[in-house]
Amino acid sequence: MQRLKEGIDDKEEQISFLSTVARLVVLAWSGAVITVAYVNIPGMPKQDFDVTFISSVFVSTLTTFGVQTAQNKNGNGNNKKQEPRQMSPEEMKAVVAALREEEESKLDLDKPGTTA
Repeated sequence: MQRLKEGIDDKEEQISFLSTVARLVVLAWSGAVITVAYVNIPGMPKQDFDVTFISSVFVSTLTTFGVQTAQNKNGNGNNKKQEPRQMSPEEMKAVVAALREEEESKLDLDKPGTTA
């Protein structure tokens, strides 16, 4: 720990470094457990257990490093993400007007003596 404090001056950098090391240890551990579950290692009995939890830990740790293990395909089999469409000013005005009209109709129904 003392070497870490000497090598990295900033407290936030020390915490970031330790966080990265911890995530790498978890990633290596979960990867090793998954490997042992599927690979026959000579001199070691076959380990037979459910790796669902360990797999979720592995994938979750990978995502903390920005790695995506699977992507959803859109309708045409293309993995490219569709960018959200920018609304035109006219469309925005129409949406705002519709919301105001809906809100006003709700307020009118709250008044005594009005019916739907």
